[in-house]
Amino acid sequence: MRCSRRLLGLTKTVLKGGCGKEFPRAGDTAVVEWYMSDPLTGQQYFTTTEHVSRVLLGHNYFMRAVEETLPSMSVGEEVEVLCSHEYAFGQHGVPPMIPPQADLKLRLKLLSIDTCFNDSQ
Repeated sequence: MRCSRRLLGLTKTVLKGGCGKEFPRAGDTAVVEWYMSDPLTGQQYFTTTEHVSRVLLGHNYFMRAVEETLPSMSVGEEVEVLCSHEYAFGQHGVPPMIPPQADLKLRLKLLSIDTCFNDSQ
């Protein structure tokens, strides 16, 4: 039996401030390092220790928690995000790695922003 506490939405905690000047927006590609785990047990689900991830914002390709957190971060900022399953992988999870209705703890670090594909500039 999995013991869990329901989270409401998402909570962001800044671990390290960024430059305060460069923020990604819809259409930008955010280059991030990230770590994903169970907030109760600490079980690691995913990490980008060997490579970084490129997140195209505004197209809902990534989980809602990432899409909603990155635009509030500046380059160099590192945050911890606690999110309920509604902001993560939803009702079904991603079996077998992430169980159904799994709340998540994310650690995100915004390394850079690639705006070369942003049509709104």
